[in-house]
Amino acid sequence: FNGESHAIDGQYFFFDYIRQFIETTIKHVSGGLSTSYKIIYLKKLWLSTNIGSEPLVDHMFHFPQELPKYLQGYHQSSITQCPKLGALLYRVNFGRNRTLFSAFETVLAQLVPANFVGQMKIADWRKLIEQEWEGLPKTLSKEKAQSHFLEMLSGLKTFGSALFPVKQSVDRRLPNMVIVAINAKGIHLLAPDTKDVLYSSGYSEIMNWSSGSDYFHLSTGDITRGGSGLRFLCETTLGPKMDNLISSYVAQANKTSRKKSVAQRRKESNVMPTTFY
Repeated sequence: FNGESHAIDGQYFFFDYIRQFIETTIKHVSGGLSTSYKIIYLKKLWLSTNIGSEPLVDHMFHFPQELPKYLQGYHQSSITQCPKLGALLYRVNFGRNRTLFSAFETVLAQLVPANFVGQMKIADWRKLIEQEWEGLPKTLSKEKAQSHFLEMLSGLKTFGSALFPVKQSVDRRLPNMVIVAINAKGIHLLAPDTKDVLYSSGYSEIMNWSSGSDYFHLSTGDITRGGSGLRFLCETTLGPKMDNLISSYVAQANKTSRKKSVAQRRKESNVMPTTFY
């Protein structure tokens, strides 16, 4: 709406949130209900993700969300993987039509990450990707190619992450520009050029976090007496989105922990004590 996206809080029912959004945001901004808006379905929490087990989910959620991150160079993938991944993307985009190989410079950006494109000549990229493409099974469908593409990426640390490029100046151990990756395993700070993981924290290690319209703040672990914790303050307009996502992951982690505790207590209560005569 109005060039901005708003995540639905997990505590709301879907249509209750839509109604409240219409009655507050749109009315106050536009003075009426004539303003249009779009509803976009995204997978927010990447929990229990099993690529290939549900092709429809891969097709509707996993692939559309992971493809832009791959092509923009956010994943620390290997250049040796690119020809195979590029061949799968060619099958996804163009099926078994090989005519686009004759105008390969027009489609290269749809097949290879931006940070790798300039590391080889276009003719070399074409040769390697075309060889891999010719080796794909002729019966490989678009949906299967998407799942194979995801399977190749699924082992990467940043797979299933929401990624936020931010600027920080508080911690001298970190570069000024970092990428904050938030996923099911926790929060990770990445080097913007190499995508190396500079710092990681699980959700159980987070002490507190906060956000505003132009900042995001996070404290983890013990930051006193040379502890391994981190006090992270960065400039970003995406702070509320980062806050919302972390809150959702923490809430889910707490919910899972409570369920495990209840199950353990029930298990222990069902154990009959041994009686000696």
